[in-house]
Amino acid sequence: MRIAVITTGFAPDEKQIRGDAAFSNFIKELSDKPGTEVEVFALYYPEKKLYSFHKARVFSFGHGRGRIRKVISWRECMWKFDEINTINRFDIIHSFWLGESGYVASLLSKRHRIPLVSVVCGGELVGLKNIAYGSQLKYFQRYFAEYTLRNSSAVVTACEYMNDILIRHSGGKYGDKSRLIPFGADEQMFMPSDIRISDNVIRLINVANTFPVKSHIDLFKAIKLVTEKYESVRLVCTGAYGPVKLQELAAKTGIEKHFEYRGWTEYEELPCLLNSSDIFVLSSLHEAFNMSVLEAAFCGLPVVSTDVGIARDITPHIVKAGDYKSIASGIIRVIENLETEKLNARNKSEYFRKIFSVRCSVEKYVKLYEELICKNY
Repeated sequence: MRIAVITTGFAPDEKQIRGDAAFSNFIKELSDKPGTEVEVFALYYPEKKLYSFHKARVFSFGHGRGRIRKVISWRECMWKFDEINTINRFDIIHSFWLGESGYVASLLSKRHRIPLVSVVCGGELVGLKNIAYGSQLKYFQRYFAEYTLRNSSAVVTACEYMNDILIRHSGGKYGDKSRLIPFGADEQMFMPSDIRISDNVIRLINVANTFPVKSHIDLFKAIKLVTEKYESVRLVCTGAYGPVKLQELAAKTGIEKHFEYRGWTEYEELPCLLNSSDIFVLSSLHEAFNMSVLEAAFCGLPVVSTDVGIARDITPHIVKAGDYKSIASGIIRVIENLETEKLNARNKSEYFRKIFSVRCSVEKYVKLYEELICKNY
């Protein structure tokens, strides 16, 4: 089975996955599966043009930013696809995500009559005006998303939360080709361990970039309320840098004594960081999936999260997005029964590691590919 993956960008090598572990781990597992050949077409990055990622071959067409340069990248991507497909035809096209990569994938699907699987992820179907987030706020991005939805053979969402958004967005008109397939985490990498720090500090961890959609302001306000009851609480934040300056925000909200910002943490260091924590917290206003929640659950951490992404499938401690008082209440409830909560989360981790592994995700996608290929012939 030959699979062409169209995406906006990809990891430059096997050690640098740019924070997008879900996508990179998926390509690794898919390319390692017997009977599959995977070729990735990355529109914008990295700069190098041809390289290998595990058993997949990756082509990159980056020409920098700007509309004209993007269109040049699209054109070169389509030319390269045409060339390779003429020599050895692809069986399926898989687009990550609905935007510009989905649009290019749709054009190639129509041109060559190859089934197209498109994944809904990120902010393609939302528009949060108060923080200027989401593709629905931009005319061309709305067009690309709708064009991709209309021309896909199957549209995949990674969780019920995102599937609900797709239904609301489309009025249910894509229900006949909608599929729910979660992303998978690495069950060999993320697992419970007995790492413990011998002090009386209750460690909360948040893994997220510092963009407004992650709503650290709500998280920090919540921590301020929590520390009024539990002085020993300490919040550790790690993730890619963005426009929100967390140290300044911590000082502004009065939690600087209870706060530590680690900046970027290398992916292989995350299991140790998670396992040395007591509770995982997420305050985002929107997530299409959020791999960090799943990785924390794999490590056996109790999770307190806003109702976004995969969280409702992982934890009972779900709170309303944008409500810092509810976030604080959720954290306090877990702290009040911390040892029981930690034991319950640890006991559930094996179950989560079985049903949400990257291997399980790939198996479901391969079955979908086979279904669509059979319909196409």
